[in-house]
Amino acid sequence: MDRIVSSPESTKLSHEIAEKAITLVRHEASVLPLDRSKKIAVLGISNGFDGPGTMAPFAGALRSGGLRFSQSYLQENSLQQQTDAARKAVNEADTVIVGLYGRVRSGAANSVGIPENGAAILREALASGKKVVGIAFGNPYILSSFPEMKTYVVAYGDMPSLQRAAARGLLGQQQFTGKLPISLPGLHPRGFNASLNLPKPIALPKPNFPPAALAVRARSDVTVNVLIDESGMVSDATAISGHPLLRQAAVNAAKGSTFQIDDRSGSKTLTIIYRFADEGTADSPCCEGFPYLVTITAPDIRIAQGGTP
Repeated sequence: MDRIVSSPESTKLSHEIAEKAITLVRHEASVLPLDRSKKIAVLGISNGFDGPGTMAPFAGALRSGGLRFSQSYLQENSLQQQTDAARKAVNEADTVIVGLYGRVRSGAANSVGIPENGAAILREALASGKKVVGIAFGNPYILSSFPEMKTYVVAYGDMPSLQRAAARGLLGQQQFTGKLPISLPGLHPRGFNASLNLPKPIALPKPNFPPAALAVRARSDVTVNVLIDESGMVSDATAISGHPLLRQAAVNAAKGSTFQIDDRSGSKTLTIIYRFADEGTADSPCCEGFPYLVTITAPDIRIAQGGTP
């Protein structure tokens, strides 16, 4: 559908629907937003036969968000070498993200589950005590097969818009607002949802508009990932997108930010967008949603001509 209905209006609507649909069902291990300083493995497991391109929108959105990870994909007919490589990547990781592409396939074996080669690796990771994040890109009832999973997200399908929205949620770029439209028997009732306890800003300094950027009329959003320690101070900041002449100013400002931390279970990651815009641009409210947005407007510089200001 994403390819057929591709007008800007339809695309925007599908993104809005996806953002509101993604449901955080469990968050008992305080693993979200993902800590980018950890070694992360992303494993896609599918009961279909569409190949690794199935998880491309999800993996692509994670990479665009600045996350580094090893990537594996398994389906029922995957080779033993592929299964061995996936198991090795999971065993070596601190945090494991598992995309569960358990789509309903009428008349097929494992029609609403996942193949045993991937399920075995998932069980091993859970038994080892690793931090595991499961995302159901289809059948939400998969949690019943892995009730010990402490972090579980339901995306309801594998459409690209849903996969990208799930990735943004894991990265802390948006809040999870969806609610279960069904009950998970013995686990969670219909209408249930959990939420992220994201750091709340105490101070978000605005950077100065860099003179070099003013000289060439550089304007853009600069996306900065920040790592926040347990005291609420920013210990690291990295610009992952934006005009090169604006990035350093945004990073320097981000490093001076402070946050209120309610969950002191470890470092937290967050995304801040610095919007370098022309004078007269409306100053968007900073902290009503995620990611946090800071607007910096260019000063009105008029060049005198013929001695007249």
